[in-house]
Amino acid sequence: MKKRLFLAIVEGLGIGPAPDSVSYGDSDADTLKAIYEKGKLNIPFLRSLGLFNIPDISVGRRACVVSGAFGKCEPASVGKGTLEGYLELTGNTVREPLSVSDVSGVDGFRFVARHGRTIFDLLRAAGKDIIAIGRAAGYFGIPGSSSTIPASDPRECLNAAANAVKSSFDGVCVVSLQIPRADKDREFNASMMSRSLTYLDKRISKFLQLMHPVDMLIIAALHGAGSADGGMTSRECVPVLFCSETVRRAHAIEGVHKIADIGATILDFFDIENSLDGTSMLPSILK
Repeated sequence: MKKRLFLAIVEGLGIGPAPDSVSYGDSDADTLKAIYEKGKLNIPFLRSLGLFNIPDISVGRRACVVSGAFGKCEPASVGKGTLEGYLELTGNTVREPLSVSDVSGVDGFRFVARHGRTIFDLLRAAGKDIIAIGRAAGYFGIPGSSSTIPASDPRECLNAAANAVKSSFDGVCVVSLQIPRADKDREFNASMMSRSLTYLDKRISKFLQLMHPVDMLIIAALHGAGSADGGMTSRECVPVLFCSETVRRAHAIEGVHKIADIGATILDFFDIENSLDGTSMLPSILK
C-alpha cells in the first residue's frame, strides 16, 4: 500500500529556551511568545493540532478539541543554526562545532552527504520517493530524489507542496518554509513573522482535505528566530505536531525528545530500520 508523509519545517518557530540555552546567550529566547505578544497571530489550524497545548507554552488559548498528537523536541546538536538542525533531523547529531568552511558557501547536499548517511539515504534504499521543496531541495535534492523544487518564497513552496499533495507517490515530501522574520536591518520583526505564520496556517489547513487516510502530516521546526546577540537563530525547543487518521487525537507526547527523533519517526512510519541517531515517537502516537 502506498503511504505518503508530508513534513513541513517552519524555520524559526521556537517555543522557548532549551535546557542549555544559557550557554548560547539565549536564556530568555521564546519566539512564539514574542510573536503572540507583539503580533496579531491568527493560527486556528496549528492551534487545532495542539500547538498551544504543548506543556510549558505560556501564551495562546489551549484547544478543547485537538485533532492530532503534539509535543516538543530539544536540540541535541552543538550549535543553533539551520545546518545543525537539518543534520540532526536527518539522523546526524552534530557533536563538535561546525567549522567556518562548513557553514560558508555551503553546497547544500554535499554538506549533508559528507557528514554521513541520512534518513533520506535509507528511504531511497527502501525504494521510497522523496520530494524536496524549498531549502530542503538544496540539502536533500540529490540523485535518486523523485523531485526537487528549490523555491525560497513561502508562497512558492506552499504552491509546490499543494501540487505534491494532489500527486500520487509512495514516500516523503519535505518542504522547508523560510518564514520572513526580520526587517531590512536584520532585526527580529514579530509582526512580520505573525503575518507569515497566519498565511502559512491557512494554506496548510487545506492540505488535509487532499490527504489519504494512511497519510501523515508532521509540522516541526529546527530552532528559534533570533537571539540577544543579534543572530538570526536562537537555541530553543521546537514544536512537533502530528496529524493523520491513524494518529491518536488530543495526545500529548510524553518524555524528552530530540530533533533526531522526528527523523527516526519518519523511518518507522515506513517500517525502515533506523541505524542513525534518534528514537521513534510513532509507537506513542498511533491509535
